[in-house]
Amino acid sequence: MLIIDEIKAFLEAFFVGLPNSRICNKFRNIYWRKRLGVKVDLLRGSKISSTDKIHIGENVSFGENVIIDNHNSYGFYMGSNIAVARGSYFRTANHKFDDPTKPIRELGHTARKILYKEETYSIVIEDDVWIGANCIFLSGALIGKGSVVAAGSVVTRGRIPEFSIVAGNPAKVIRKRK
Repeated sequence: MLIIDEIKAFLEAFFVGLPNSRICNKFRNIYWRKRLGVKVDLLRGSKISSTDKIHIGENVSFGENVIIDNHNSYGFYMGSNIAVARGSYFRTANHKFDDPTKPIRELGHTARKILYKEETYSIVIEDDVWIGANCIFLSGALIGKGSVVAAGSVVTRGRIPEFSIVAGNPAKVIRKRK
């Protein structure tokens, strides 16, 4: 089993690291389609760390170096027709730090619950969302349909209403699209 895990890790590193060219992007997207069961477009360096408890819809594209870190949580939901710019990071769980008598590394993780479409997730991105470059999404974030997240925003938790434009750290609604 260890050898198979090593081969899987090698293949993932190979496909994630291919240059951005028409042929290499095609190979990378075939690899992720096999892993996720849906067609997605990922550019070089983009990675989904765990496909357990993950839903990604149709017509989703990731710029370079987008990371979905989907460990130790209730899962990740991303709807359809979504564009994620380069460098954005999604972390579905957080480190515990509630017991100062123990080293933080030993405390494990915690994740927020979002009930969505009769399932439980830790991050939810609804349909038709545009995410700017270098955004960070933490456990408990729910981005409403049709929203725009400005570059560099940090979405820590809570529901961003549909058709909102959000910016900042922490991200706040700065105006509505409708």
